[in-house]
Amino acid sequence: MNYKRILITGGYGSIGSVLLPLLKSLYKESDIGITTNKKKGIKIYKNFSRPLFSSDYLKKIYEFAPSEVLLMGSDYHPRSSVDNTGKVILELQFPTFNLINELIKNNILKKVIFVSSYNALKKIKSENLLSLDKPINPYGYEKLTSELILRNLCFENDISFYSIRPTNVVNPQSNRKDLGVISKFASLVIKNQIPEFIDDFKKYKDYIHVKDVAEAILKILSSDLKIKYANLTIASGYSSNSITIYENLKRINIGKEIIPPIKNDINLKDTYSFIKWKPKITHNEILNECLDSKKSSIDNEI
Repeated sequence: MNYKRILITGGYGSIGSVLLPLLKSLYKESDIGITTNKKKGIKIYKNFSRPLFSSDYLKKIYEFAPSEVLLMGSDYHPRSSVDNTGKVILELQFPTFNLINELIKNNILKKVIFVSSYNALKKIKSENLLSLDKPINPYGYEKLTSELILRNLCFENDISFYSIRPTNVVNPQSNRKDLGVISKFASLVIKNQIPEFIDDFKKYKDYIHVKDVAEAILKILSSDLKIKYANLTIASGYSSNSITIYENLKRINIGKEIIPPIKNDINLKDTYSFIKWKPKITHNEILNECLDSKKSSIDNEI
């Protein structure tokens, strides 16, 4: 029998909320387990309530016996991670490593997928399937440290390990308060307000739609992969800076053509050859969807 049961951390988060409906094509609903700090999860799934990593929690996870684990959850926003890198690793990531180590003992765990960050890379020209480079910033350091420990745990126990490194993920439908720059600027444009640009407002960054990230994860889960360990970059291939994003949102709002994003040199060839994935949603479509979502949200408030 082909045993497939998955445990997901962060299943109700920004990426998870998009990914969960897609997983029904691969798993029975009762075989999808989700750790959550919410009082109530979606009843069709197997929910494991926090506080995390108590002995009772670990026992329930062990009994659930997942064959695959998808690590997406964090109690820390990237900004908090920048300020408290050591705290994130000690209080959150090490208990996660302990969880994986416990699951290894039941001899059922076959695959671990870790949603890392492109910030784990120092130079955009240096990534490849097995590269582990110096991180860009403290947030990247936290992700890279987790990659190294998880990969070693899996390697020593012959378990497949795949690290997903998305760039700046945009979920236009998210109602989180810690929205990304595009969603924040979309709200300001609709309200005819001017943003306060931070220090790196001229820096060009790659933005990827959350649906494209979810599709990449789904491909890893559904594919019979020959390589057991890989780091995969997930990006749109086009970059823009804060000033241009704000200007383009204003242009879209009044029906004018946008300033095209700049094609960057992030290498996606390895990702495509490995899981046959390419981004589908364009930068222009991301901006339009963010504007439409914020207009709808503001209309509902009136």
